[in-house]
Amino acid sequence: PVAVKDGKIIYKPIPELASGMLPVKYDGDNWKVVDTSSKYYNYNNQEWANAVILKSGVTKNTGDIVDVANDVQAMFVYIPRYEYKIEGSYGKGGTSTNPTILPDVQSLTNQKVSAQFTTAQIFNNYISGAEAHMMKNSEWGAATDQDYAGFSSKPDSKYYDDYTTNNTTTACNGGICYGHAINETSSWYKDRTLFVSVNNPWFLRGGYYLDGNFAGVFYRNYYRGQAHNNISFRVVCS
Repeated sequence: PVAVKDGKIIYKPIPELASGMLPVKYDGDNWKVVDTSSKYYNYNNQEWANAVILKSGVTKNTGDIVDVANDVQAMFVYIPRYEYKIEGSYGKGGTSTNPTILPDVQSLTNQKVSAQFTTAQIFNNYISGAEAHMMKNSEWGAATDQDYAGFSSKPDSKYYDDYTTNNTTTACNGGICYGHAINETSSWYKDRTLFVSVNNPWFLRGGYYLDGNFAGVFYRNYYRGQAHNNISFRVVCS
């Protein structure tokens, strides 16, 4: 959906916000609600469109200042991608029954993948016209193979990427998984590049603090899906 010429984006998707989301822009001092007809993003300058979900009982109108700490349940950013587009998230925090997506918060950790999946869907209580779910690998998050990691059965196939081999050149039904940041970005910036297997079928992305220079946006590793104090997850609305 995105074309690039001379290093500049010449076509880009227009953000479509779900009901319950408000477009916001940072003016250098405050986050403010903006009109979607205004120019609140600039893809050529890598200024992505931002949106918030307000806490229950909080209402805001165009031009109002949004107090992130007190007014916001979750913040999202709309990021155009070459093979797909996603609404990524800020730091995932809060609790398993009252999750938040806010900057500068401690991540919600120590959950099995199945619990992370359930927690992510709580955000659907705040929006309509889109669906909140745990990010899958083609959206840069987690992928599954055969280990349910707390699920009694696999969730709907739209919630995970099913890789047919553990070879990066044939993992997508005999071909390269373009847009998954697996093959075409392998070893960029020296980020770690391990692949999932039957025994470790869940992808870890981003890396640990102790991974040092091996961590980064193109980092990929595997794990079983168990609860871990150092592992969190991302939420996508699509």
